[in-house]
Amino acid sequence: FLTDRGLPPGTGAVVLALVGLFNIAGSYLAGLWGGRRSKPGLLVGLYLARAVVIAAFVPATPVVGFVNLPVTEGSAWAFGAAMGLLWLSTVPLTNGTVASVFGVGDFALLGGVVFLFHQVGAFLGGWWTHRAPAGGVTAAGMAVAGVGFGWMSTWGLETLADPTATVPLV
Repeated sequence: FLTDRGLPPGTGAVVLALVGLFNIAGSYLAGLWGGRRSKPGLLVGLYLARAVVIAAFVPATPVVGFVNLPVTEGSAWAFGAAMGLLWLSTVPLTNGTVASVFGVGDFALLGGVVFLFHQVGAFLGGWWTHRAPAGGVTAAGMAVAGVGFGWMSTWGLETLADPTATVPLV
């Protein structure tokens, strides 16, 4: 994508390095904040922040209509840093939420279920992307996830421990 826009190939390498570097910072900070704040509430903020970042950088189309930043080395670096900060920062919050709701006895199984549904979501997002503009699918998916986590963050932990708590999501 970046070389198609006239940027040197080294820019892509720098962006990937920034994603990795900021993944470390994002995961660490999310773990710290998750110990002090509502983990589902922080997940809401992360998914909404991702939607904003993607909306800012996705090429504008008549269907999507988002404002987009010009593709420069600086904007590519900013995107890599922002997405790196927001990408893996969900892992400690998701794992912490699963552990606090269900305990750690079946943590490996529950982690597998979480991972499975990420794969299902990735498949559905890829399938949908072939039928709609990719940026719109991504931004819409992140916005829906943010709203869903916002709704779920209002649930108390005792409510989530009830086996019927997730029935409305099915």
